[in-house]
Amino acid sequence: MKKFTKNTTRVAWAAATAFLFTSAAFAGGDGFGGDGQWREVDRIEGTWNVKVNITLCNASGQPTDTPVPNVPVFDALAMFAANGTFHDTNASNPAARSPGFGEWHRTGARTYRFAFKLFRFDPLNLMAIGPQVVRHDVVLARDGQSYTSRGTAEWFDASGNPAPPFKTCSISTATRFR
Repeated sequence: MKKFTKNTTRVAWAAATAFLFTSAAFAGGDGFGGDGQWREVDRIEGTWNVKVNITLCNASGQPTDTPVPNVPVFDALAMFAANGTFHDTNASNPAARSPGFGEWHRTGARTYRFAFKLFRFDPLNLMAIGPQVVRHDVVLARDGQSYTSRGTAEWFDASGNPAPPFKTCSISTATRFR
């Protein structure tokens, strides 16, 4: 039978310490489930069914909870892809706007920020009328199956200059697309 040496004890201690730190990092719902499958509830990656509500902006240009009168809530799809790639489309007439492409990143526990750019067109003569840049802050639900977000859209003319309405605000709710 082989005797334990100081080096063997050190290796065993290092392995046990690494296991404990790894286990602690995955506590609270993250990590491997009882079936051996990876679990992580704090993951935004995936495709989402989104309801967007255009709202009034406050004095500092941030969204309020007050919807803009006579502007209906609309549906959108958002995809948070690996490595921070973001894709967006919505139920608007596809002749009036392009899909949106952008980026996302994690800002904290269950919080994220995304930004994307789309191109707007005059649907009657299909001329480009300028881009729009949307930026939102996201809070992911604890179960990872829904989120809420708040943010702004900046409007530009075909030359890239700020264009009316210059900036609009919105809030959204989303559930995972399955």
